[in-house]
Amino acid sequence: MTRAGRRAPNLVVIHNSFPFFTPVCDFCSPSLVFGRAALVGDAASTPRPHMGFGVSKAGAEAQALAEALSRYDDLDRALAAYNFNSPAA
Repeated sequence: MTRAGRRAPNLVVIHNSFPFFTPVCDFCSPSLVFGRAALVGDAASTPRPHMGFGVSKAGAEAQALAEALSRYDDLDRALAAYNFNSPAA
């Protein structure tokens, strides 16, 4: 019984002879800029899923890229600054 007096739902546990495992691997790109392409978020590195940090990391990197683009008139210099100062670096 739950606190409200209702029955808790029955949970079914199934025996599985072949359990499914998903490996968790760490990856961090050696550079966030390749030519005129910039990596942001999960493309730049993969935070572990149980940490719940992916969205925050992507937001910080997007902000760093936006700041670099607004600071320089030259795209190549802006991308170099983003690559050097990125939170993922």
